[in-house]
Amino acid sequence: MVRVTRSGLARVCLAAGILALGVGAAGPHQLLEGKFPTSALAADGLSASQTAAIQSAIQTALANIDPSLTGAARTQAIQTALSQAAKSAITTYGADAIAAVVQAAIGAGIPATTVLATVLPAATSTGVSVSEAVADSVIAAVEAGASALEAASTVIALSGTSAMPAADVGNGLGIAAAILEKRNNKLAALQIGQAIANEGTSDMATTFASAVLENGGTQDVADAGTGNPVGVTAETNTSGAPDDTTTGTTGTAGTSLPPCANPSCT
Repeated sequence: MVRVTRSGLARVCLAAGILALGVGAAGPHQLLEGKFPTSALAADGLSASQTAAIQSAIQTALANIDPSLTGAARTQAIQTALSQAAKSAITTYGADAIAAVVQAAIGAGIPATTVLATVLPAATSTGVSVSEAVADSVIAAVEAGASALEAASTVIALSGTSAMPAADVGNGLGIAAAILEKRNNKLAALQIGQAIANEGTSDMATTFASAVLENGGTQDVADAGTGNPVGVTAETNTSGAPDDTTTGTTGTAGTSLPPCANPSCT
C-alpha cells in the first residue's frame, strides 16, 4: 500500500467511452486466457494465500458472466462483476488488495483502461483515498505490463468525475511516478509525466511535480509534466537505465516515446 500526501487544484475531464472501448474487442471466451503474473501479484501487505484468494475471486466473477452477452450489455456485465469483486476484496483485505485486484483483472484479459476505470471508483467507494487508489492502481497496472502512458491517460480522464477530485488524481500520479522510478522503471515515470503534459492543466503539472519530489523522485521526472511530451526520451542500453533528458532530443541510443493517442491531445 502506498502512503500519500495531498495538494490542491481543479480540473474537469470527461471519461465517456473508456469502458466500452476497452472491452469491446474481448469475446466471451477471451477474458480468462491471460497469464497471471504470479510474482507481481504478491502485493505489499498481502500473504500468498490472500493474493491467491483475490485472484480466484476475480476469475470466478468473470467466469460467471453470461457468455451470450455482447456489446454494451457485456461491457456492463464485466464492469459490474469486476466492481463487486474489487469492493469485496478491498473491504476484506484493505487498500493492499487494490494492486492484486488490478493485476488479476489484467491477467484475466481485461484491458488496463477498463480495469482502472472500474477499480478506482470501487476502491474509493470503500473509503480508500483517491490519491492512494490512483497510485496503487497505476503502479500495479504498469507492473502487470500495461502502458504507463495509457494508464495515466485513463486516470486523468476520470479526473473530476466518479468522485475523484483532480487534485488527488494529480497527486496520486506523482506518487506512482516516483515509486516506479525507484523500482528502476524511469521510462514509465516519464510516460506518466508525458500524459500530464498532454492532457493535464498547468496546475495538475505543478501538483504532479510536487508529489514526485515529496516521494523521492528526481527533478527531471517532476519536470516531465510540463515539458514537451513527444520529446521525453529514455536510453535503451543494456542496463535498462533511461537517460535524464526531457529536452526533446533523443539521447545516445535513446528512443522517443510515442505521441499521445488520446483525442484530447490533438
